[in-house]
Amino acid sequence: TRKKAERTEVVATDDGKGFDTQKDPDTGKPHIGIENVRERLRMLCDGSLTIRSSVTGGTEGVIIIPNGQKKPRGNLPPDAGRIALVPNAPAQESHKLLCN
Repeated sequence: TRKKAERTEVVATDDGKGFDTQKDPDTGKPHIGIENVRERLRMLCDGSLTIRSSVTGGTEGVIIIPNGQKKPRGNLPPDAGRIALVPNAPAQESHKLLCN
């Protein structure tokens, strides 16, 4: 996690086999889960998710959240802004509400 003057960045990387970020190889359709995360970040806090991956190896995901309070847009459930950040921790401890 990197805190900057205007935003907070959450970066996750791995050196796995990578994947096509535009479509699911089994269905040929967009990754619905990735699109859902992007939409929730946008609606909750004008945030964004960028994923860079190569099928030859490695993936990097970057969540950018503007600093300062943002009023959520739309009607989302109360836990819609929760994002798991802490690996190998109990679920109740691994969630941080980033956007509210």
